[in-house]
This record gives sequence, C-alpha cells and structure tokens, in this order.
Amino acid sequence: MIISLLNKILDIPIFYNLIQVVLSMDFPRVAKKYIEKYPHNAIFEIGCGPGKFMKYINPKKYLGIDMSESYIEYAKNNFETKSVKFMVLNAMDIPKLNGSFDLVIIMNVTHHLTNKEIEHILKRLTTNVSFKRLLIFDGKPDIGPLGKILEYLDQGNNFREVDQLAHLVSKYLKIEKAETVRKPYWIYKCPLVVAVPK
Repeated sequence: MIISLLNKILDIPIFYNLIQVVLSMDFPRVAKKYIEKYPHNAIFEIGCGPGKFMKYINPKKYLGIDMSESYIEYAKNNFETKSVKFMVLNAMDIPKLNGSFDLVIIMNVTHHLTNKEIEHILKRLTTNVSFKRLLIFDGKPDIGPLGKILEYLDQGNNFREVDQLAHLVSKYLKIEKAETVRKPYWIYKCPLVVAVPK
C-alpha cells in the first residue's frame, strides 16, 4: 500500500522533481560535466522523466523518451522546442530512428530493469539507432543499512555495482569507461558506464 501510494505521488512531475532535488543533490551538474566531455550536439535520452535535465544541457538536437504520459506532458509543456522533442515510448520498443546522435544517455533508469530488459533495450538501441557513444549513469544507495530502505522506496529491484552494469553493456558495445562516481555528501553512489558501438 505504501509503495502504491508512493508510485501515485511520484507520477506527478512536480513531486518527482522535488524528490530528485532532495535525493540527488547536485547530481545533474555532475552528470553534465561528464556529458560535456564528449560531443553532445545531438542527444537521445532513454527514460527522460519530466525532462528536467534540459535545464542543464543545450544540445542542437534532442529526443527524450519515457513511458510515463504525465512526465512527457510536463516535459513538452516546459522544455519542448523545434529541436527538443519528447515522446511517450517504452524503451523496450525503440523503433528505427532517423538521423544520428552523438550521445545516448540513460540516467537513473537501469535499477528499474532486469538484466534481460537491459539487454533487450541495448539490442534494439544498437540495431535501430545510429549513435557514437552511450553514457549510463545510475544511482545506488550508499548509506549502509539505511540504503536497503531507500532501495525499497525507490521502486528499483535491480541496483547494480559498476562492474555488473559494465558486464551487461559489454555484450553489445565496447566499454570506454566504467567507474563509480561519489561525493562525500551524496546518499547515492553512481555507477557510470561509457561505451561505443563495436
């Protein structure tokens, strides 16, 4: 019942954004620094949520997908432009996309997915999308025993260490970098995997 109520609350973009600010602190700024290390004029974001990351980046072309209609409606109303587009789409169903992307980003999504789901998404991505680099950032509670409570509340049943995430990605792409990003004041550690097509 608590999880069901929490899911309903988190499906409201304003509450989701508020929780993200409290829990992730300066994560978007840190993620931005990693993104800016690579060409990023054209970005495809899988699991874009309500599009709040658009406050931190300014690509010439952007496509964000998420399966939540309320998040995409919020993103369209607040961030969509001629060159910034959002669509309701389950990542399991990525179609052939026109054009190419410098960067595909997946942030704070993989802990909601099983290994098979991640592999399916990577297979569809490498088959249907032309891109130069994939960047996966995820969070994993890092506060000892209290971390299990956060994992439960975060609706993620598949939190992974960086080596586990890199192993999954390496089946479809060549790993360029795999590390865990931490800040002393974060309650999450962030496995980061950067990979390029084989």
